[in-house]
Amino acid sequence: MGLAITYYFLKEKGKVQPVTVTVAPAKKVSSDQFAWGVFTNPYVFNIPKQGFVKENVDKQIPIWKDLGINTIRFNYEFGPADPKIILPENDYFVNKMIANNIAPYMVIESPYIPGEFIEKSTQQDGYDWGKFIAGHFKGRVKYYQLLNEVDGTAIKKDYPGFNPDDYDETKYQAVKNFLLGLSKAIKETDPAAQRVVNSHWVGTAMIDRLMKDGVDFEIIGWDWFSDMGTDMTAVKPIPSKQINIIDYFKNSGKKFWISELNKQDGTMGNKEADQASFFEQTIQNAQKSGRLSGVFIFPLFDTTAFDNGKETTTNTWGLVQNVQTTQNIWGPGKKKKAYNTYKDLIARFLAGI
Repeated sequence: MGLAITYYFLKEKGKVQPVTVTVAPAKKVSSDQFAWGVFTNPYVFNIPKQGFVKENVDKQIPIWKDLGINTIRFNYEFGPADPKIILPENDYFVNKMIANNIAPYMVIESPYIPGEFIEKSTQQDGYDWGKFIAGHFKGRVKYYQLLNEVDGTAIKKDYPGFNPDDYDETKYQAVKNFLLGLSKAIKETDPAAQRVVNSHWVGTAMIDRLMKDGVDFEIIGWDWFSDMGTDMTAVKPIPSKQINIIDYFKNSGKKFWISELNKQDGTMGNKEADQASFFEQTIQNAQKSGRLSGVFIFPLFDTTAFDNGKETTTNTWGLVQNVQTTQNIWGPGKKKKAYNTYKDLIARFLAGI
């Protein structure tokens, strides 16, 4: 039932005419309107040199469901020796998401050996890579991200990124050409899927240039960390310039997501409260724009299993601890303060609070 509000208008001198208007209740937010998500992978509970273990995916599912997310961001995993062999963990991971009503959001990195992208990148390679991946996952993956932090690949050393000439031209052309092919192939092969291109900090000019040069996609993603502040709508890369990252793209016709979000240095040293506070402040500040339509915490779980349980400032970023249950067997541990903060933000948003 809607809310009935009565307004009173002076129709004639000395006569008041009441008019009652019923305001419809807000529609329930769907995953098409707002994507609440996390980044995770099939190997998060693996010990060093351990291969794919189905149980290490299954252990994650109760956390996915309890948190209330509707989307999971993850990488397409491949072996560098032969990238076009589909590893079984990719299908298993995607199918588990779908079975639990969670939309898969796949990050597609280039198939080249690290360090060879700039030299080898071509539009045809991008097209072939996109055709291969989207052809296999057609109808299952809802979102494909085209490379990762494209501004970081092309930017000149120590330049901020909001000026077109902040980017190395050779590197920019390599990124652009690969994306032109990758984007086209995904659209042709899996037309119902949406494509994401992401940047970070103040790399706005990279996105401007790619759009101007014909790279087609539907969603702008932005990676944001605590060393950048808590307000994406009032960023000052230099004293004389302030940028509202979200509103900057308001006329682009594209959705805007925070594609990665976390506190630098994780929670090591009793910093759980700091992490939780950073999430709450940053998300709420971004929501004030009215244009934010997705948030992804990076990552869902600590990655301490890879380091035999030793905590560091790089492996304690998760919302959930990674603990050893028995010898060489790891799984979800304590839910941190930030987990409950994020869960509450999702619940409040869905409730319209």
